[in-house]
Amino acid sequence: MISANWRTANDSSAALRGSQSREDPDGLIWADRLDQAAERAHDDPDIDSRRTTLVLLAQLQLNRGQPEIALHLADEAVLLDSDDENAWVTTGYAELVGGDVTSARESLRQALRVNCASSGATALQATIEHLSGDENAPFTLARAVTLGVIFRPPG
Repeated sequence: MISANWRTANDSSAALRGSQSREDPDGLIWADRLDQAAERAHDDPDIDSRRTTLVLLAQLQLNRGQPEIALHLADEAVLLDSDDENAWVTTGYAELVGGDVTSARESLRQALRVNCASSGATALQATIEHLSGDENAPFTLARAVTLGVIFRPPG
């Protein structure tokens, strides 16, 4: 039963990959061609769009267990705009997964400098605290969730 469900999901995923346009960066992301999507992002003349795409690609790479690639993409996003809290948070997570807690703390500091009410930065803080054995980690995580609910973007 499990293998039949997996096969059906895999077939659906293959169909989706086949249906995506080669000209569409989002289609490349869905088609698991993140390297091509990153190349296209670098060609985007809109700096905000390029930065956002780099952050999203970094998050995908981090979720796929590629912290080195994620860190490279997130660093590029930070270079485009050092006041992008999401770029700093993603950089911090990539550094943390890569084992560099000191750099992750600095990225956290930068994210909180940009937005002291950032739920993403507060979640990163909770993760750092948890890994450091800090007893306050659960409270920090609860604050991150609360901030995410309170300051949820409209729409």
